[in-house]
Amino acid sequence: MPAEQFVLLIRSSLLRRYPNALIYLTPALTSTPATALPPDIFPIFNGAMEPDTSFFGFPVSPATAIGNSTNPGYFVVIQEHPTEPRFGLSASISLGNASHLNIGTQPPAGVPLNGHTWGKNSAQMAAITRRLPVRVAIHASQLVSST
Repeated sequence: MPAEQFVLLIRSSLLRRYPNALIYLTPALTSTPATALPPDIFPIFNGAMEPDTSFFGFPVSPATAIGNSTNPGYFVVIQEHPTEPRFGLSASISLGNASHLNIGTQPPAGVPLNGHTWGKNSAQMAAITRRLPVRVAIHASQLVSST
């Protein structure tokens, strides 16, 4: 373990809204490796300070996370947990005070069915409306002050 550790401090209501979000480092790559991808690095410690601050410590030095001309460093990834699915459509509808949407028997234009049948049963509708988890990656060098 390095003498210094990269500690990420997040001050945001994001982790209150998504308390099970995954926070990890993934290597920045300059090309696709011929062998397996390098592993992601998960925090070795974390904590929170109410009301909206969280911190995550990683077993790499800040210099390693930031990178240099020979080492591209790491991306900090914040990702929705893959086992906490969300559902919805990206319909261009103004909801206003609507209490429900009349979706009809035909799918709205532009909704990918991906082999499922619109309106067949709840499992098919869940498969159609399931949203993929959101993942945001920001290079560590963008998060560290140069002073």
